[in-house]
Amino acid sequence: MRSLLRNQGFWLLVTGQGISVFGDILYTVAVLSFTYTQTGSVIGTSSIMIVGTVTRLLAGFVTVQLLDRLPHRRFMILADLVRAAAVGVLGLISLRWSLGLPAIYTVTVITAFAGAFFAPARSAILPAIVAREELVRANGVIAAVVQTVQAGAWALGAVMVAFTGTSAAILINAASFLLSALATALIRPAHRDTKAAPVGRETPLERMLAGWNQVWSNQVVRNVTIMDAIENFANVIWTSSLMLAFTARALGAGQEWWGYQGSAYFIGTIMGGVLAAAAAGLLARWGGWTIAFSSGSFALLTAWYALNGNAPLAVILCVAFGPVYQVRDVVQSSMLQASLEPRAIGRAFATREMLLSTLYGPAMAAISLLADAAGPRVAYLVGAALYAAVALFAALSVPIRRYRLRPEAT
Repeated sequence: MRSLLRNQGFWLLVTGQGISVFGDILYTVAVLSFTYTQTGSVIGTSSIMIVGTVTRLLAGFVTVQLLDRLPHRRFMILADLVRAAAVGVLGLISLRWSLGLPAIYTVTVITAFAGAFFAPARSAILPAIVAREELVRANGVIAAVVQTVQAGAWALGAVMVAFTGTSAAILINAASFLLSALATALIRPAHRDTKAAPVGRETPLERMLAGWNQVWSNQVVRNVTIMDAIENFANVIWTSSLMLAFTARALGAGQEWWGYQGSAYFIGTIMGGVLAAAAAGLLARWGGWTIAFSSGSFALLTAWYALNGNAPLAVILCVAFGPVYQVRDVVQSSMLQASLEPRAIGRAFATREMLLSTLYGPAMAAISLLADAAGPRVAYLVGAALYAAVALFAALSVPIRRYRLRPEAT
């Protein structure tokens, strides 16, 4: 733990990530509030999120092609500068003229496209900043900080937008991206290098297949990706629309209880990040079993939630979901980062994200149709069964079950 506390590069990464997340949520609150005021419809407001999701999916194809051609730190800086410029221009326009939806859509596309490069680059650079045995603790700290910032930003966002106005909120977000870029620029990798891979004469298709091969040829990465693909269908049950339907139809409660559940889950994920950081040594020695146990526990909690009809108990269960899911997610991210060669991490993560994003749309449609046809309880029970399947897969997978993040524990 002491080595992590003294690691300047890691804390620069955490600081930049926290600042960027806060500004991004503030921007989201401001833009969604403005769009709802202009359109007066839910679908009009949701279209901003849909545009961002589709853009990130399409950007995944480009990310796989380019991410390993430059050092990952440079990609993170470039992504932050592009987002700062786009959001800053939008803020300046809003000061001089009235905002319009075309301008908001344009900036959403630019920021979502740049963000598609930032996320896998951040995952790839972490093993170059902290030692392998500190990966679980580092990911736990990052998760706790990000979840805390998200909880505070969503709570304060509406208040700040009301007091400062839409233009000020947008410009604050532009400044947050600049500060994030500055923090990233000061990072100096200390362990494994993240230099660019040699640029060959590969065609786009060959580079895409190479990224997929990096995922599929590594037993640990392949099995974790299979589990994530299964979970993609289960995770749909936690989208806002399905939780709202469950709260109204299964719990018979008002919308305020829907909001309480979201806040409770944030609290749980913060607890999970702290727990993962505190128990990093134990989790590093028993990473594979941790994934199996956490997924099994999540399946049981989800089944209990699906069969429950009491709103206060649903809130308590949402708190319990947080630590279980967050610990598993921290261990899984650390396992992926430690299993790949430094130069392969960026492209492998980008390929995984592209695959999972492609599957999310059909998963959303399938589970939503099931909820409409059979009721939200059935949809949540199906989700619980899928989580149980993931737990069984992890327990039966020898590469996952025997994986150790601490070499001396192998």
